[in-house]
Amino acid sequence: MDWNIKIYRDRDFIGAMPKATKSVLHKEKLFTYGQQNTSFCGLIFHNQNIDVFLPRNSNYNEEDYSKIQIASLVLNTIRLYSIEFDSPLSIDDGEIDNQIGGLSLSLIAELINDYRQNGIYAKRQSLNTLNSGKPNWSKTIARSVLYPSGSNSIYLDVFGNKRVNLSSCEVAKIHASVIKELDKRFSLLLYGSDGIFSEDHIKEPISSDIQYQIYTLEKELRVTYSGRDIWLLKSLIDYLKKMKGDHFSEMVIGIKHFHTVWEYMLSKTLSNTVNVNKLIPIPTYKLTNESLVSAARKGQRMDTVLWSAKENTYCIVDAKYYSASSISNAPGWPDLVKQFFYAKALKQIEPDARVLNAFVFPNSTGMFSSAHMQDRQDGHLLNNDYEPIKCAYIEPVEVLRSFVDNKKLKCFSESLLTEPPQSL
Repeated sequence: MDWNIKIYRDRDFIGAMPKATKSVLHKEKLFTYGQQNTSFCGLIFHNQNIDVFLPRNSNYNEEDYSKIQIASLVLNTIRLYSIEFDSPLSIDDGEIDNQIGGLSLSLIAELINDYRQNGIYAKRQSLNTLNSGKPNWSKTIARSVLYPSGSNSIYLDVFGNKRVNLSSCEVAKIHASVIKELDKRFSLLLYGSDGIFSEDHIKEPISSDIQYQIYTLEKELRVTYSGRDIWLLKSLIDYLKKMKGDHFSEMVIGIKHFHTVWEYMLSKTLSNTVNVNKLIPIPTYKLTNESLVSAARKGQRMDTVLWSAKENTYCIVDAKYYSASSISNAPGWPDLVKQFFYAKALKQIEPDARVLNAFVFPNSTGMFSSAHMQDRQDGHLLNNDYEPIKCAYIEPVEVLRSFVDNKKLKCFSESLLTEPPQSL
């Protein structure tokens, strides 16, 4: 399908966008406080158009990626992130509301993947046969003539039956029509190639009425016992109820507040990571009777920690989805204090190690190299008392690519473990 694709970025000014795009953004409340800028990363489908919203500060270059490749990259990022947080048991507070269209995207991808692996639904049916298939001796004895043959007797006509898979049933036609539509709209975006549907010989369903198709699938479901077939029929019913028809004329898939995805992607793509959270000190309260009660759940929790065994150096990484283009939008005091105390806590359990701190911002370049505490009187930096925090920048599209390809950002990770603090 030929899409008309436009590229935007999270935090772009809404007022300069087309009317149709602004309408969707306002309807879905995908804006920052004041409603002047977007707060969204993902895709907006309307008719033949796709609006792609990259992470903030992304430097998109069409020489490196075509528009369809960028759209595919963003869509697959959302898909992989949605899969990780599909279970209510693993989802963070508020994360359900943060995702838009994640369940729809998962359903689309699962239906396409199932077709690629298993093909169109086939109904198993038993057919009566003559001189083929499994013999039905009771029927043959009752209906066929026995002829002498030497010292034996034979039946010239043997009645039998055989099991066959039929893809000409109405359920198969409904399945084929769904896959044909999904292939046309999403295969290129999800997998980089279209035209996977190869069942053009299958006729269209008797009726395009959604209620008729749902009734047909539900009827089939009542007499189906195969695990895969049950899943497929339920998924097709879910698709028809929620997504068929006009739904595709306007569809939103993405993340409202992308900072959670930024943190998660870096935790998955940075290399040499270690988990030290179970080792660092925890807060404890002394009761009036002198007994102690620990509060481990209220303790410090470091998102990502890197470790170089060769240098015995740690780097406590805080992924910050900030612009970090001026003092006004740089990390504030709570962010700094948290990193200072993280370094102090890690020093308690690794006194001989070098402990570094780093903020990682979305951008290819930035104005800050590091954050320090400074003496108000003489102006000297208190680096011995407060571990400096490196300010590192990385191109968001590079992180998306590594995340989708399940690759590590090795060079960038190694740079975070070096001194002195510097811009990357």
